[in-house]
Amino acid sequence: NTVSSETIKSGAPVTVFYTTVDGKLVATKVIVRKSSTTTTTTPGGSAGQTAHNSVASVALASGWSVGSSSSADDLFLNGPNGLAAEFVNAQVTSSVTVSQILQEQLAAAEKQYTNAEVCSQPQAGDVPGTPQVPGEGEILCFTVTPQNGSAVPYAEAIFDGLASTSSGQLAVIAFGYFPQSTTSTDVKQDLVPVLDSVHWLQVGS
Repeated sequence: NTVSSETIKSGAPVTVFYTTVDGKLVATKVIVRKSSTTTTTTPGGSAGQTAHNSVASVALASGWSVGSSSSADDLFLNGPNGLAAEFVNAQVTSSVTVSQILQEQLAAAEKQYTNAEVCSQPQAGDVPGTPQVPGEGEILCFTVTPQNGSAVPYAEAIFDGLASTSSGQLAVIAFGYFPQSTTSTDVKQDLVPVLDSVHWLQVGS
């Protein structure tokens, strides 16, 4: 069965191995594990805490918390004023490219959200955090309509990279979500530091 990037973002505690068939990502193997998201707490509210799972370790700024959809391979964080961040790793075959991953993520957004489109074209750059992982980033725009709520225009900054590990090629993915009404100053002040604080635990292994 063909697998879209919704699988990568689903929050399921699985590792999916992919190959490319006719230009599409196809799952070749799925490994299911128990969920093991933990949060280490230090004094002072959320500020000063570190959230981590098998994928990433992230410093929590004030107002940030671990989302209930987090799993062993997908660390989802909720922030203030509608902000959110997500950190994902997935094993992929050596033939998979960053461009293919970005295309799959757009296709998944088009299925999941209203009016999904690329609003900032892909650009080369490093995935946030350490160790450094080269890749590409783009911004998707779409509309979210909560149950019994008003439609909210959202943006999703996507950063995709590929890293070599002892078990093969690893997709290293960071997402930053923010209402389109959020000012660039607030994004830089409240979202970017959380994204930049990530330490990728499987990169370099």
